Amino acid sequence: METLLDELKIEDDYIRDAIETFQEEKLHIRNQIIHSDSSLDLFNAKVRIDEFFNQVNKSIKLIKITCSDLFEKKEMNKAALDLLIKIRDEAKNEFNIFISYNKHTN
Repeated sequence: METLLDELKIEDDYIRDAIETFQEEKLHIRNQIIHSDSSLDLFNAKVRIDEFFNQVNKSIKLIKITCSDLFEKKEMNKAALDLLIKIRDEAKNEFNIFISYNKHTN
């Protein structure tokens, strides 16, 4: 239980860093696709996209927990949650040809 509580101590910096990281990663993936010269480059982009969605979905699940009344910064966490969901949805639209919908439609 203590490990779970440690995981749930999401600070302002963590949320800000996570959002910035996901936005930057989305740009890197886009550039990787645009500048790909082979099917191997596209495959590597697909692997990166899968990892991107895996990490975004984990962060969304964790931040959803912090939106409860038990956390003092729940309004800020709700705003961060909305932003992460928006980033995920934009990435779904942008990379839809590369993603498996059964994995990333949470």
